[in-house]
Amino acid sequence: MIRLLLKIVGAKKTIEVGVFKGYSLLLTELTIPDDGRIVAIDPDREAYEIGLPVMKNGSRPPVPGD
Repeated sequence: MIRLLLKIVGAKKTIEVGVFKGYSLLLTELTIPDDGRIVAIDPDREAYEIGLPVMKNGSRPPVPGD
């Protein structure tokens, strides 16, 4: 469903609120164009750190300064 919605609206920039395991973050990364950008935030630092490996091992390099 997320992938379909991202394609329908032609999303290039997204905000991921609540990272946890990073599943939707990874799905978003694989769906948006290569020049797209994802900002991921989670108010719970522990939950954010659970999803951190997914963010670090994604297929795109991080944006410098982020």
